[in-house]
Amino acid sequence: MRVAFVFPCGHLLSTPCLVSLIKLLAARGIAVDVYTAVNDTSSWEGGFPELGEENIKVYLYPLRSQRYQENIPTLLLGFGLWYMARKASTRYDLTIAAGIRGLFLQGCEHIIRREPFIYLSLELYFQEEMPPISGRIIKFLEIFFNRRAALTLIQDDLRAAVLADENRLDPGSIAIFPNSALTSPAGLNHGPSSSKGVHPASLNWKVALYSGSIFDPWAMSKELAEEVQGWPEDWVLLIHSKAKLNGGTSFLQPGKSNFPPRVILSDTPLSVANYEKMVAAAMVGIALYDGSFSKNLLYLGYSSGKIADYLRLGKPIIVNDLPKLKDMVEKNQCGVVIRHLSEIGHALQLISSDYESYSQNAFRTFKQLLDPERYIEKVIESMKHIYV
Repeated sequence: MRVAFVFPCGHLLSTPCLVSLIKLLAARGIAVDVYTAVNDTSSWEGGFPELGEENIKVYLYPLRSQRYQENIPTLLLGFGLWYMARKASTRYDLTIAAGIRGLFLQGCEHIIRREPFIYLSLELYFQEEMPPISGRIIKFLEIFFNRRAALTLIQDDLRAAVLADENRLDPGSIAIFPNSALTSPAGLNHGPSSSKGVHPASLNWKVALYSGSIFDPWAMSKELAEEVQGWPEDWVLLIHSKAKLNGGTSFLQPGKSNFPPRVILSDTPLSVANYEKMVAAAMVGIALYDGSFSKNLLYLGYSSGKIADYLRLGKPIIVNDLPKLKDMVEKNQCGVVIRHLSEIGHALQLISSDYESYSQNAFRTFKQLLDPERYIEKVIESMKHIYV
């Protein structure tokens, strides 16, 4: 089988489910070609060493984006022309379109060539949250193309039910694939409390890590930083951004008079390997999402890549009260659910009091619910039914 991936975005390495799906298919003997873009603000180091397997080829759109927020119409037009011309000479059994941008491009190609494709959904879109005119058009096209996909992949059953309702899909045409990275063969993340042999509690400071899209307003980073003074005195907050920001958009910059004490800012993107080391050196992972900003955040479910990273490395998590996510944490005792940011200090004390149990539960939760290896065989079986 030969499969193409189309992802018209420069943040491939920040999309764990996409990377994991590519690697797992290649590891099972499927030839994979990846058509994607480069964004200079992301963790780009001159290539994709994480996708260096024998069965994987990566084709890069030659124009690089210089800003984190990409110009989507311009990118789609240029990328689309390049993609269809570049891909035309190769026959594929299936194409997997990642994200709504990939869906639009592959949907157009499907109309022309009638080739089967799979949609890997990364976000949920709701017309009432979009601009009146453009939102109506975008939602119409999403439904139109999504209903023509032979299979839709999404991160959990909550988001699957919402997407099926929104896009009028047959629930049987949806399969689950979590937004998670694979466990490391190097042994860095094969168990709880691992940091190259150093237990986090043995360090001078206990580190709570908050990573990801930290400067989006829904992330509540500013409010989180302001709460650190109320934490136990042996804790610090490490805030790490997954991408460089152009210009002074950061409210947190060392040297400013209002820079909170015991808050460390890391705003330089790291390679995947170095990011894993950062997570492994932390004691707790924090993930906050203000669900009032969008239903995509309200129905976050298991779609948070950083939560999967924390759990995969045996880090107990502190999260806010969101559907499904709350149930996962409370049922598996892999962290603490808070309703107000002022509760984080107490949550840190709870986790510290029984750290080994929380850490073991975190790793077990990942293996039971979020490990892509548990889902890949069903995905491949569905793929075989499509192209046979």
